[in-house]
This record gives sequence, structure tokens and C-alpha cells, in this order.
Amino acid sequence: MKQRYRALRTISKVYKYIGMAVLVFGIMAALLVSYQIGGYSPRFNVGLFVAALIGIIFSSLAFFAISELIHLMVSIEENTRASTQLLARLVRNQQGENQ
Repeated sequence: MKQRYRALRTISKVYKYIGMAVLVFGIMAALLVSYQIGGYSPRFNVGLFVAALIGIIFSSLAFFAISELIHLMVSIEENTRASTQLLARLVRNQQGENQ
């Protein structure tokens, strides 16, 4: 069966890659922001890191969810089109037997 909606498939992949980038770069940024150099002793702010990590995970999940939603809609369309073609073929066969 011919694949349709190449643009939507591409957009879905782009959202997935953006989600991965947000996750990776977000964790790196959270580590950098949480590591505060104050005076002579560097400190790691755990509370800030956990809060940033929660936000990064939810943001990344949102991009992954959008990607999967687009993929789901394209798959539903493909299955609906295949079902319609199969039903049309069954109706033609049934009409051919009745004549």
C-alpha cells in the first residue's frame, strides 16, 4: 500500500528529535545551573536540580506525545483506507456472485 502524508511523518520525526534534544540539553543545563560556585567552595543545589529535571522531563514528554499522536493519526488513516478497500472488494465479489 502506498504511504501517504510524508510531511506528517517528517513532522512526527522532528518532534521526536526535538524531544530528545530537550531531554539531553535540558539535563546538561540543569546540571550547570544547579552547580553554583559561591565563595571558595562550590555547592550543588539539589532542590533546583530536581525542580529543573521535573520540568525538563515533562517538556520532553510533551514533544514525544505530540510525535506519537501524529503517528497514531496517520496509522488510523492507513487502517481506515485499507478497511475501505477491503470492504469495497468484498462488495464487488458479493455482487458478482449474485448475478
